[in-house]
Amino acid sequence: MNDLIKAGYKKIFVDGWPVLTAGMLVGIMSIICFTWSRPWGVVGGLRLWADWLFYGIGLYSTEPGSVLTDTNSAITLGLLWGAFGAALIAKKFAFRFPPRMEVYKAMVGGTLLGFGAAWAGGCNVGGFYSAISALSLSGFTMTVGLIAGAFAGLKYLYWEMEHFPSAPGAAAPEGEGAKGFDWNKIKPLLGWIVLLGGYAAFQGYKSEGYTIIGGVLLCGMAFGFILNRANFCFARAFREPFMTGEASVPRAVIISVMISVVGFAILKWSGFRTETTYVTATVGLGALVGGFIFGFGMLLAGG
Repeated sequence: MNDLIKAGYKKIFVDGWPVLTAGMLVGIMSIICFTWSRPWGVVGGLRLWADWLFYGIGLYSTEPGSVLTDTNSAITLGLLWGAFGAALIAKKFAFRFPPRMEVYKAMVGGTLLGFGAAWAGGCNVGGFYSAISALSLSGFTMTVGLIAGAFAGLKYLYWEMEHFPSAPGAAAPEGEGAKGFDWNKIKPLLGWIVLLGGYAAFQGYKSEGYTIIGGVLLCGMAFGFILNRANFCFARAFREPFMTGEASVPRAVIISVMISVVGFAILKWSGFRTETTYVTATVGLGALVGGFIFGFGMLLAGG
């Protein structure tokens, strides 16, 4: 029995998950999150954090909303929180240093991601995944832009590899550190402390009357945990059909979206959510051009 428990623990918390399993779980979690409070999204939380940064350095005169009681902030924080805990438990967390050229590309690609998300009214989660789940036409329009942008981005990367090949990056040493301490031994313990800290935060929110916000934080943590365990990446879904012809990740994303669409439709049909919930007005050129810029940026940034 002890060996069986160890094998099960290793399969769930250490070994990588099948990408199709992750896609199905993401679809289910998307429905749970929408049922609890709101659809899954990322860029809204980043925007609020940036608002506070700009307010702090004096660029904004109006104080933004609280990062602790905003659902956008809570779900994005939960995403990072859950992924961090999962990486520690699996002993996959480490400091890795890419080549200088990759750092520059990440900065430019990240800027394009920001521009694209602003134009389209959401990123490849809120503007694509959750928008399609809600049957918002803007999500389908952004999909066209994402496909075109990913294709253009891949063409650029091929051109870059041919003319400016980059050297491999460096990774921080695993295992024993400079003083002989093996961090790998305590990484799983630290990971569980991180995840339990998330549950403690939920209880803190609950005690202060913010149960909805605490639940959104837990939903975000679940998304982060799932994405980390399977290396589930939307960029791969748009890149691989043009790059390798491999369809496992695109198939997983399609199935995930189908599950989410059915769940959202049932919630709206039953009256639990209104028909127009998360149906946005960014269906025109904004979603198309924003999707293209975002698609190009996520290929340039590497994810």
